[in-house]
Amino acid sequence: MGIVIQQSVKNTLSTYLGFAVGALNTLVFYTHFMSASNYGVVALMLSIATVGAPFILFGSHQVLIRYYPKFSSSDQSKLMGFSFLIPFVMSFIVGILISIFEQPLISFIQSDSQLPSYFLWYVYLIGVFMAFFEYFYALSRASLQSVLGNFAKEVFHRVLIAIGLLALSFELLTIDSFMFLLVVVYALRLLLMMYYSLKVTTNRWSFKLSFSIKPLFLYALVMLMGSAAALAILEVDKIMINLYLDLNQVAYYTVAVFIATLIAVPFRAMHQITLPITAKLIADENFEGLLDLYKKSSLNLSIVTALVMILLLVNIENLYQFIPENYSQAIFVVYLLGIAKFLDASLGINNAIINNSPFYAYVLGFGVVLAILTVLFNMWLLPVYGIVGAAYASLFALLIYNVLKLVLVMVNYKMQPYSLKTLVIVVISVLIYYAVTNMSSASNIYIDLLIKSFVTLFVFVGISYKIKLSMSLNDLIDRVLRRN
Repeated sequence: MGIVIQQSVKNTLSTYLGFAVGALNTLVFYTHFMSASNYGVVALMLSIATVGAPFILFGSHQVLIRYYPKFSSSDQSKLMGFSFLIPFVMSFIVGILISIFEQPLISFIQSDSQLPSYFLWYVYLIGVFMAFFEYFYALSRASLQSVLGNFAKEVFHRVLIAIGLLALSFELLTIDSFMFLLVVVYALRLLLMMYYSLKVTTNRWSFKLSFSIKPLFLYALVMLMGSAAALAILEVDKIMINLYLDLNQVAYYTVAVFIATLIAVPFRAMHQITLPITAKLIADENFEGLLDLYKKSSLNLSIVTALVMILLLVNIENLYQFIPENYSQAIFVVYLLGIAKFLDASLGINNAIINNSPFYAYVLGFGVVLAILTVLFNMWLLPVYGIVGAAYASLFALLIYNVLKLVLVMVNYKMQPYSLKTLVIVVISVLIYYAVTNMSSASNIYIDLLIKSFVTLFVFVGISYKIKLSMSLNDLIDRVLRRN
């Protein structure tokens, strides 16, 4: 776990830095420097691009992660070439399809909203830049170098967007020029990732294949469906909110989603490095090591994720006082999505096990189920409960999806990540939440934030340490105490 902890800590720091900048953008700059409808356009544009990027990638980045450690140096070069050609070709195909069906697509997306004329092509360019970024990021991760890539993924573009938003506030940019700046930012992020990945990778592209591409192509197809499904649950709700409600509601929901996503930071940070390590454990048939990593990742992520979730929820009313009042109608969305994020994190390396196992094809079926359920739940709940209905739809669909993945690993590997300690974490979390939220609130919002955060942190960490929930956590605390 040494390399996991070392790079996970660095990834966690850069991810939290990214979220700090993202919080500034989302909670302050976007909400105060542009109208909710314009923010809705930005959110919708990025959501569609995010959903479209996996179709351009076509699973090529997952092919790199899975097969790169298994190939010889010469075949690794050929694998790099093959997996690069996939998004290269797909970007042209998608561009041609947009050219042919531009007007029907705009009419469908626009619904009752007013979208700028450049909207669809900006979506396409950002989607292409996102796709190739993920390819080069996967290349660096395959070489067990995830730190700078994680920085580029979480921090780099958010800092540039923050600068753009400040320029917008000083009227140095118009709203249209800011939209163009978004395209430029994602292009620059891609160039940074491309330079770094080619620097840390000793191999170079070769387009002469000496191995059968059929299993690679089938794996890429399955990963495409899995990635599209996973992103569908994160982004399709915003698209459907635009169809059923309006761009203002998209903006309110986007802020709530961002706040809830803070809970998933530890999971995302550890996932970047555990994926290639899981691939090696399975390739070496080291199932004892795999079970150990599965259990530890689940336990430690559950503890950290629960702590972050409680810290967030006990302060949620205070946090929403920093943004315009209309956005507060989405507070309950944060609760529902927070639970969903915790369930995700509690599975530990479950995704990595499935993606690197012979049973990865099941992801295709699960992905189809997830996508259909997400759309159906939104069609049912959105008209009745508004944006809260979209959050319920995401929670229900994700719960079913995670149960399917949990059962798949249990059946085929005879292992599952949970223990009695998982239940203890949930009970402690609920009790601390109710205790802190029933405390008397300080008259000053900043003092109230500090008091509630300190009490939550002190009590949660103290109880966890005392009952030895995780030896990794106890060892970390002991090292910190010894240094001081």
